[in-house]
Amino acid sequence: MSYNSAFETGRLKELAKQLSDYAGWIESILPRFANADLLQPFRAFALYDPSQHGSASIKAVLPAFTDLSYEDLAIQEGGTASNQFLALLKSLIPKEEIPKLRENLSKYCERDTLAMVKLVEKLQLMIAT
Repeated sequence: MSYNSAFETGRLKELAKQLSDYAGWIESILPRFANADLLQPFRAFALYDPSQHGSASIKAVLPAFTDLSYEDLAIQEGGTASNQFLALLKSLIPKEEIPKLRENLSKYCERDTLAMVKLVEKLQLMIAT
């Protein structure tokens, strides 16, 4: 399951090129994304709430359909998370800030995962009623 399979599979293909020893395994999981994209009903506006303001991003959809958002997190979007993780890998983060950054990255990733779980639960509830 992913939110925006095209984005996720694109990153996996890039990863396969960079990690050739694992390319076969990475490429073997790509077909799993074919029918597992949570973005689909929101991108097509089959489900829409005015609070989304025309956006189908998970950051707009999550608070519209659940009691969760990203607003309480230090890292609130994927670009920032990616940039901070890269800075961490390149040793650009002061040593004393590393534990807090790791915690913030972990909380962001946890929220992304919980967001998909909550959206699936909401979709299941909507289908059942």
